[in-house]
Amino acid sequence: MAQGFQRRLGPDGRVLPLQTPAPQLLAGLGRWRRVSLFLSDVETEPWSEDWLGLVVSSAERVIITRGSQGATEYNDTGVHAVDVVPVDKVRDTNGAGDTFATAYMLALSRGLRDPGHHAAWAASRAVMQAQSCKPQCAADLIEGHVPAWGAADRTKAALRGLVHVVRGAGSLLLRDGLAALIHLRQLQPGRLQQALRAKETGVTTRKGGG
Repeated sequence: MAQGFQRRLGPDGRVLPLQTPAPQLLAGLGRWRRVSLFLSDVETEPWSEDWLGLVVSSAERVIITRGSQGATEYNDTGVHAVDVVPVDKVRDTNGAGDTFATAYMLALSRGLRDPGHHAAWAASRAVMQAQSCKPQCAADLIEGHVPAWGAADRTKAALRGLVHVVRGAGSLLLRDGLAALIHLRQLQPGRLQQALRAKETGVTTRKGGG
């Protein structure tokens, strides 16, 4: 999705990358959303350092794939190189990036320590086949590279997701609660009762009118 937003059609009919992050891409970012963003160096090469810094600071992680040069991951711990897994013969690179992204997220959801390495391994299997390895086969590739993912692993992954949801909801409640508290403290004496009465009157009027 992000890659589609970062393309434009040139006057000669060629598909070209945008010079800056697309508005749709920027609108989908936000630290509280726990975004993992995958792009290729084709999309990010025209960006300035300021634009790249803004995108990196607005996502939980940003992974830029670089073809035969591997990938670069930006996260809270810094900038990390993801090395490619060598293969004897590259038959087709089509779909390798999709397989990399899918395998990365699968490995991450399973709590594996180095999801980038597992993603690179899956992508290396993809390029050895003629357009036959797409994201749907990444799970099989992961199973062949790491121990099987059992019920206990699925439960742990689900619990981790639940914890993230609870933390996100708690942050929103804290933010809204503080905003309400600040607003109440700014009200003059008697204004709170007036506001409540006005609200009740409005509700009663709407009910009567219906």
